[in-house]
Order: sequence, then structure tokens, then C-alpha cells
Amino acid sequence: MDVFQNMELFSELIQCGGNIYTWCYNADGSLLQSNCPEAGFLSGAFELFGCKKKCWTTAGST
Repeated sequence: MDVFQNMELFSELIQCGGNIYTWCYNADGSLLQSNCPEAGFLSGAFELFGCKKKCWTTAGST
């Protein structure tokens, strides 16, 4: 299974209590895939408010 299939399976398995949205980014921080209907908007907000930079900085230091 590739990453996208794993994400889809994970999403299907945990949706018992309602919708759980997932986002998949590449190493450069570009959005690859999401099951969220507002994925583009939320991804843009995530970047605009500096969350993306903080996540990638933190991930790079581990």
C-alpha cells in the first residue's frame, strides 16, 4: 500500500464517530491530498498564519 491508500484506509477506519479529515503534504510542504471539502482554503490559512513553517521547522529538528 502506498501513503495515499494508507491514509484512505485510516480515514475509513476512524470515521465511526463522524468525519475526520486528513491532509498529506510532501517534504517541501506542498499539499498532496486531503479528504476535506475545504482543503485548499484550510491549507492556505495554515500557511498564512505561519503554522506550516513552524511544523516544518519542528519536524526538521527531530
